[in-house]
Amino acid sequence: MNKIKDKLFDWMANNHSIINLLIIIAAIHILLALLSGYISNSPVPFADEWDGNINFLKRIAESDFGVWFSQHNEHRIVITRFLFLINAWLFQGSNAPLVIVNYFLAFASFAVFLLFINAEFKGRESNIDKFNKQFTSITSLILASVIGLLSVVSMANGVITLPIMALMSLFLRISWRRSLILILLSVLMIQLFFHGHQSPNGISPFQSILNNPFGILLYVINYFGSPFAQIGGKLLAQICSVTFLVGCLFALIRYYKDSNKSAFAFALLFFIIFVGATASVTAAGRIVFGTDQAFTSRYSTPVLMAYVALLIFYIHYISRLLEKIFRL
Repeated sequence: MNKIKDKLFDWMANNHSIINLLIIIAAIHILLALLSGYISNSPVPFADEWDGNINFLKRIAESDFGVWFSQHNEHRIVITRFLFLINAWLFQGSNAPLVIVNYFLAFASFAVFLLFINAEFKGRESNIDKFNKQFTSITSLILASVIGLLSVVSMANGVITLPIMALMSLFLRISWRRSLILILLSVLMIQLFFHGHQSPNGISPFQSILNNPFGILLYVINYFGSPFAQIGGKLLAQICSVTFLVGCLFALIRYYKDSNKSAFAFALLFFIIFVGATASVTAAGRIVFGTDQAFTSRYSTPVLMAYVALLIFYIHYISRLLEKIFRL
């Protein structure tokens, strides 16, 4: 297996033109993203910003501090409101710092996936073993709990972050005490999030699913095809989405049948499940706007992350498969 990796790295080292081309393409993409943010940036609020930002600041000025945890559509956007307040206080309401935060979050997501790729390609056995052990450390528990708590007050899908972590801890047979902590935090934050919560369209997500299951399914399919809808239209988006979902199903089956399960692959699959749950909850809440609403470009961000996670999973799986073959 090491010989295969050595040959791969030798090939990459000897094909500078291909690697340089990929680097140039990535650099152009990043440059265009930065340029687009600079050109498109405007101090004038856009769409939901009028209520989410301007109205929030107005109510804070009126000493209405209950607005912090009030709903914005179906979300509890405490963290976003905190950024709005800091932006108004320190930067006189300029949108530039908020745009920079978005770029920072995109880079942070890239860094996380880079850690996964690094664990796979550079000393896979030792790094993945260390990766597995991270799930049982007290530091990881504290970090996961903090991230889970912050997720609840960032977007509505954040409410499922802690329950997914709790499920992961149970499947990975982590200390029952730590699993119990995650379960209790999950129950507490779910209760807190839904206290006084009202569905924006007056219909609960469960009722939406029961009323229109096929519409929900089509919405989810469109959701996972949203990145391709921007470049190739609806049909291409749906074909890519179905291909991706079939790939996810096969990945789950392969993981279930694998006798040597790793937390590395498990984390990737559960992240995809998280995005799938996000798509389902979004569908239940937005189906009233039609299934094509799922092609909205802002949904492309989590979908692309799910695609990357599945790609890393298959690299991991194929790498292990080749290792078994060459050991025979």
